[in-house]
Amino acid sequence: MATLLLGFDVERIPGLNPPDDFSRRLLGYVVDESLTLGFLQALQRLLAEEAAVATLFIAGMNAECFPEAYRVLADDPHFDLQQHAYSHEPFKCIAEERDDEMQTRVFRPCLPSQAVFEDLLRGEQAVTSAVGCRPVGLTAPFAYWRGLGDQPLVLETLWDLGYRFVRSYGRTPTDYQPLPVDQAQPFRYELQGFSGLMEIPITGWHDVGFKTRFGWEEVARFADYVCGELDRLAGTDLVWSLLQHDWSSVQYDENLTVTRSILRRARALGWQVLSHTEFYSTHLDSVGGYRTGLVSSF
Repeated sequence: MATLLLGFDVERIPGLNPPDDFSRRLLGYVVDESLTLGFLQALQRLLAEEAAVATLFIAGMNAECFPEAYRVLADDPHFDLQQHAYSHEPFKCIAEERDDEMQTRVFRPCLPSQAVFEDLLRGEQAVTSAVGCRPVGLTAPFAYWRGLGDQPLVLETLWDLGYRFVRSYGRTPTDYQPLPVDQAQPFRYELQGFSGLMEIPITGWHDVGFKTRFGWEEVARFADYVCGELDRLAGTDLVWSLLQHDWSSVQYDENLTVTRSILRRARALGWQVLSHTEFYSTHLDSVGGYRTGLVSSF
């Protein structure tokens, strides 16, 4: 049975993420600073109506902006609340080479090693304070080729802090996307000495990347893409951790009709829809070793 993991990176940080110049260039205006609140309310309604569970990977700075909203969600069984680091700065440098008409190249410098550890710890403290319990899962900012397999000190820090699953593998060898669903499947960081730490790759186009490439007002087109992939992969044993975001999900779609259509299509096709924590908890003994570029099925 194919499995869809519904997740959102909640990362709207006033002035910083998305950067104001990015918003003006792509949208023509700066994204509302309080947009996260509208997103959380819309998602809470949707999940209750659809009897579904979603994982929120919350940036620490965002948690500090809206602690009351997260305290409400902490008692809602439809939410799985995890971490997305504090400042949304990457842990690894990214040299992105896009396959668009402009052959765009983007370099994103990473935090120094010590700053990565501090960002993780500060993010954990902010999210824990907001939701009332410590997170066990993390989405690493921006995601990387081969995840954190070449960052053993970061893996050690995550393990020591109590993290048991991470989404950090989400780019191709050219540091771009989409990373095909059928080429990157969950694995454990066994080779690095952390067999209990599960990587859940981010695969397929995520919403920001797709809309940046094909048009922000083309919300139906993103839904068509995801539903087409759900059709194509139905009946397999693959796992798809689909990445969406707070601010990008409600741009031109304040009621989250795209997310609703994705959820309904998955269920109609027989996909199992889980939170990331549910998947981790039920597949502790069945996820294969580190097999970069190969499907590790279970």
